Amino acid sequence: MKSKIHFSPRRLAALSLALLPLLGVAACGEGSTNAEYSCVSSAKNCLLKFRRDAGHSSVRTIGTEAELVDVQGDTVTLRVEGRLITLRTGESGNVAGYRVKVYSVTARTVEVQLKG
Repeated sequence: MKSKIHFSPRRLAALSLALLPLLGVAACGEGSTNAEYSCVSSAKNCLLKFRRDAGHSSVRTIGTEAELVDVQGDTVTLRVEGRLITLRTGESGNVAGYRVKVYSVTARTVEVQLKG
C-alpha cells in the first residue's frame, strides 16, 4: 500500500518561504576566490566585493568570471570574460555583454556591480 504525503496549504507556504533564500543563492553564484558576492532583485544583478590584499581575487557568477586585475588610486581594472575594462570609482561601462559599475575603492576592498 502506497502512502501519500499531504501538505496543508500553510505547510506548503512555510516550506516555499524557507527554500527561497537557498534558490536565490544557487541562481546567483557559482564560486569565488578572495571575494564575496550577492545578487539583488534577480540573478542578473550582482554586487561583487573583491579583497585587495589577496594575490588573486575573482568571482564566478551569472555565467561569467570577473577578476580584479589592478587598482591605482580610485581607478580599477577588471577582467570580465577575458576582456579588460578600466573604470574610476562611480563610473560604469560595458564589457563582454555586461554592465559594470565601480561603487567603492578602499584600502581593503573594491565593490563592483555586475549586471548581465
